[in-house]
Amino acid sequence: PLNGFRHGAGDRRCRRCGYQSETLAHVLNHCLPMSAHLQNRHNAIVARIKKAAAYRSWEVMGENTSVDGSLLRPDLTLRKGRQVLIIDVTIPFENRQEAFTAAREEKLRKYATVRAALRQDGLEASIHPILVGSLGTWDTANDKSLLRLVTAKFLRTMSRLMVCDTIAWSRCMYMQHISGRQQRPVQWSGAREPADAADPRTDNDVSTTALAEE
Repeated sequence: PLNGFRHGAGDRRCRRCGYQSETLAHVLNHCLPMSAHLQNRHNAIVARIKKAAAYRSWEVMGENTSVDGSLLRPDLTLRKGRQVLIIDVTIPFENRQEAFTAAREEKLRKYATVRAALRQDGLEASIHPILVGSLGTWDTANDKSLLRLVTAKFLRTMSRLMVCDTIAWSRCMYMQHISGRQQRPVQWSGAREPADAADPRTDNDVSTTALAEE
């Protein structure tokens, strides 16, 4: 039902913002009336990473703040001893592998000066872009970065949780765009083994594809 895919001379403009072509990529990644949900989707991924980092005793040097005096603000800057991880989340639309490659390279380029400044202070800084496609595609290049924060055993679970969060918010955005009614994901608590109750990484609150209308 997106206008951008109409045949003939029909109006293809976005029904919410008037952009020239209402495509799925526009709705899920660029439509300004969806900006709050865009931020919510992004923040859900950042929150997962921050929670995992705390369990492994990483200190948050900065969260969406500058750590080198520049105007650049990585989503998370984590420190443990002399090690510093510069983490920035991005959720590109799945326009072939090239979209993921370009997004990752842009993050590496963007924060290169931050890494250099931290290294001048004697810290072992590294940049870690985290990419999840807006339709739920997991970039396996994330794995190496996240293994700094979680065990190999938990990585599979964490990646699934992050994909679920992304899909849930993207579905909300699409349904709200079409219907005009406010949408949000419904949270449900998954089962948890008693032995892991103190491990915050086993929190299986998953954003489902069910929707709640407000």
